[in-house]
Amino acid sequence: MTTAGSDSGGIADGAGDETGQPAVADGLLLWLRADVGVTESNGAVSNWADQSGNHLDARQPDETQQPTWAAVGLSGHPAVMFNADDVLSLPSGFADFSRGVSLFAVTSIADVEPCVGLVHLSNGPEIDDIELGRYDGRGAYEVLEGVLSGADFPLGRPQLISVVHDAERNASMRFNGGGPASTMFDLPRMVTRRSNLVGRSQYANCGSVHGGLAEMLIYRRALDDAERARVEAQLQNRWACCR
Repeated sequence: MTTAGSDSGGIADGAGDETGQPAVADGLLLWLRADVGVTESNGAVSNWADQSGNHLDARQPDETQQPTWAAVGLSGHPAVMFNADDVLSLPSGFADFSRGVSLFAVTSIADVEPCVGLVHLSNGPEIDDIELGRYDGRGAYEVLEGVLSGADFPLGRPQLISVVHDAERNASMRFNGGGPASTMFDLPRMVTRRSNLVGRSQYANCGSVHGGLAEMLIYRRALDDAERARVEAQLQNRWACCR
C-alpha cells in the first residue's frame, strides 16, 4: 500500500504549489487533491485524505467500488479515476451553510451519461440535497428543488467548475474562469447530512463520474469575486489546464 504525496509515495510534486496552502483558507470545509493524501494499493483507492484539517476523508473499504489513482490522469497530472459503480463516501456533517456555499472541482468526464455527480451531500436521494455534477451535457448545481444549469460541459477535456451561492440566494456557476450562469434559490437548510458521496450521484438513473477528478474544494461560505478568482487561478496553475 502506498500513499500518493507522502514521503514513500511515488508521485512528483510538479502539480502542487510551493506552500501547499489553499489560495483561500477561510471557511474551507473539504479539500481533496489527487497529488497528495491518496491511499492506494495496486492503483485502487481506499482513502482520500481531506487536506482542510477537518478530517472529512473520503473512503471506500469495498474493493469492488474503489476508484483508481492514475499518475498521469488529467492534463499529464494525477487524478482519481472513477468508472462503473466506483464511489467514495464522506463522513456525516456538512450541516451549516448559512453563510453560503462555494464549490470548486477540476475534472474530466469521459462517457456520455444522462447525469453524473462529482459530489452529492444529502440524507438520501432528494432529501436535503447539495449536488455538483453534469446533467444533459451541462454543468448542474442543485439544492433541494433549486437547480442552476451552467455552460456546456464537454466530454474528454479537463474542466474547472466553480459555484458560489450566497446568503442573498444568488447562485452562479463558471467554467474555466469564464462568464457565469446565474439564478436564485434558497441555501441548503441547516441539517446534518449523513449520506455524502464523491464521484457518484444518488439521483435515480444517474451514475459515477466515468472520468477523473483532480481536485475539489467545498467552502461553508460564499467567496467574494476576488477570492473566487484566486482559487480558480491556483487550480489552473496546479493542473496546467482549464483556461
